[in-house]
Amino acid sequence: MASDILKSIIPIRIWTMKTSIIFGLVAVLVVLGAFAGAIHYRDLSACTDPMVLEAPVDINRATSILYPGQMRGGDFKRHGGFRFDTATSNAVEVRAPIDSTLSAASRYIERGQLQYLLDFETECGVRYRFDHILAMPPALSAVLETLPAAKVDDSRTTGVSRGVRFKKGELIATEVGMPGNVFVDFGVYESGGLLQFQGPQSNPLCWLDMLPASQAVIVKGLPAGDQNSGTKSEYCR
Repeated sequence: MASDILKSIIPIRIWTMKTSIIFGLVAVLVVLGAFAGAIHYRDLSACTDPMVLEAPVDINRATSILYPGQMRGGDFKRHGGFRFDTATSNAVEVRAPIDSTLSAASRYIERGQLQYLLDFETECGVRYRFDHILAMPPALSAVLETLPAAKVDDSRTTGVSRGVRFKKGELIATEVGMPGNVFVDFGVYESGGLLQFQGPQSNPLCWLDMLPASQAVIVKGLPAGDQNSGTKSEYCR
């Protein structure tokens, strides 16, 4: 009888092992499939060497430049920016400097004013960020309504689950800065091999050197926006 029981148990164990293996393989395939779907294969056809970024604003309206990689307001700033001190309103258009995808964003309150910070990925090994966005086109504004509620001086970003694609030159913002203070922050960062934007904490670049030659001449000819640091920059030579 014992042998009969053993004979009946062995097939059950073998079947159980086979089932476990099959389920294990299925689980692995599911994970690999999800991973493969998450991998973003880069299309480098639109990338240039060296990298060239179009100026994101009308540089003929800009009155001064904030240089990336300098002390401003008592802090070291990795980003730069544009000032528009002769503007009569905050209506300044900001456009995508390169084909890119909105990957993260935040809305926060600074000095009583609602502000937006936007992070973008590109296929070409760089990421960029705009800060102090005041108003956007309706389609983008609707996407950003899903962000956590704005808090005072809390600009921590949230990932944008459905990345919004922007072609070079496409409108991103229609107003920037704060009432009576018209400016926009602009930072560019080397991706360092990362496909997912995780915040530009390293590898900042001098975007002034990445502009088309005709634009770079104009931008570098503008006055420095910070009176103390002037044109000093750890990144721009």
